[in-house]
Amino acid sequence: MQEIVNVRIDDRLIHGQVAAVWSQYTKATRIMVVDDQVVHDVVNKEALKMACPQQCKLSILTAEKAAANLCAGKYDGEKVFIVAKNPKTIRSILDHGFVMDSVNVGNMGGKQNTRMLKKAVSVSEEDIENFLYLAGHGVKVTARMVPTEEAADFIKLIEAPDNCSSALHHTCIRKPCSNHFSLLFAIITEAGGHMIVDQPDRLHVGINNGRAYKFKSQVL
Repeated sequence: MQEIVNVRIDDRLIHGQVAAVWSQYTKATRIMVVDDQVVHDVVNKEALKMACPQQCKLSILTAEKAAANLCAGKYDGEKVFIVAKNPKTIRSILDHGFVMDSVNVGNMGGKQNTRMLKKAVSVSEEDIENFLYLAGHGVKVTARMVPTEEAADFIKLIEAPDNCSSALHHTCIRKPCSNHFSLLFAIITEAGGHMIVDQPDRLHVGINNGRAYKFKSQVL
């Protein structure tokens, strides 16, 4: 039986921390890089092969292929360390049928239209929506750069008042699922002194005791 020893978001993919620290800490025997672009990039693939520690096998796959292989139990007897650049890729793995228990956010460098939530982790509004989607589907999301660092609840970092940059105000409605509940957001936006309700097909997924999250949503 395969064992998933870590699912990590790190926009550097395989580098010193993953190759020299996390791989040894988790005793990984295979590093799985999941990225729909890198899989077609010969130069990046060669660089990843060179960076991969000798004790680990390497897979470089699309999200769809990674999910298919993992669901099929292709890596029987192996300890698999999954790494992707962003939460969108992890969400895609989930949407293609592979359910993971947790995700560790390691490094997400600052880019245009992002804001820093903690050291070395900056997110866009799209990133936040994808993180909330994962949490709403029962995935525990933590932030932890190195094994010696205490894991932080990443959803709490997102919902902290200082980290909520959007002026939109949201109210959420709780609905049950088969084995757990998710929070389906019926977005209520304050605009011009009036409350406007988004259409049902614009439901957002969130979590954490019915608290409202703030991220961009289209105003009707």
